[in-house]
Amino acid sequence: MRRGVAGFRALRPGVELILTSPLVRTVHTAEILSSGLDDAPIEALPALAPGHSPRHVAQALADASKADVIALVGHEPDLGKFAAWLLGSRRAIPFRKGGIARIDVKSLPPTQNGTLIWHATPRLLRSIG
Repeated sequence: MRRGVAGFRALRPGVELILTSPLVRTVHTAEILSSGLDDAPIEALPALAPGHSPRHVAQALADASKADVIALVGHEPDLGKFAAWLLGSRRAIPFRKGGIARIDVKSLPPTQNGTLIWHATPRLLRSIG
C-alpha cells in the first residue's frame, strides 16, 4: 500500500482533504494515504460506509467540505458505483484495493457530469512509485 501511495504522490495530486468511511480498515488506509501526502487532514464521512446511494454520497460531500481536491477512501462495490454515477455510466468502475481514479467535477454536490482524468491500478501505482 505504501508503494502505491508513493506512486500516487508522484502524480502530484494536491489533495487538500481525505474523506473516509468510518469503518476501521478504511480509516487505516486513509492514515497511510495521509502520511504519504504530507499529512493531509482526514475526516470521517458516514455516507462512505457501505450501503449508501451515489446521490446520498454526493450530497454528503457538499455538506462536508469546501476543499477543491478531495480523496475518498471507501468500499467496493459502492465506491465503483459512485464513480460510475459521477461519469453518467450505468456500469460500476472496478476498483481493486489500493486503486485510485481521478474524476473532476465542476461543483459540489457533484452531478453526473464528471470527467475521468485517469484510473490507476495498484500495480501501476507501485511501478510509478
